[in-house]
Amino acid sequence: MLTGRFRTEKLSEGDWRSTTPRFQGEAYAANVALAEELGAVATAKSCTPAQIALAWVIGRGEHILALTGTTKLENLKGNLGACDVELSHDERMNLDALAARVMGDRYD
Repeated sequence: MLTGRFRTEKLSEGDWRSTTPRFQGEAYAANVALAEELGAVATAKSCTPAQIALAWVIGRGEHILALTGTTKLENLKGNLGACDVELSHDERMNLDALAARVMGDRYD
């Protein structure tokens, strides 16, 4: 969702995400809109939405780990770029507020 892919692309039949509450009904539309807001933050910081999200998680504290998974070297390099993203206190507060507005449970 952070890539913007689901603004125009529908989940394919059998996609496991279609069974999760965050990808259903009103929650889906609201979460896509949140991803767009996150995208605006990323644009302002000259990075990707995924890098913003990872930087936010990494900055939550030393007791928090960001677990990522990818099969593509390009995506790994992009994820590592999150280590170079510095977020101000106000930006963190804004991202906290966005995270609090995510609709739907993660899993059914």
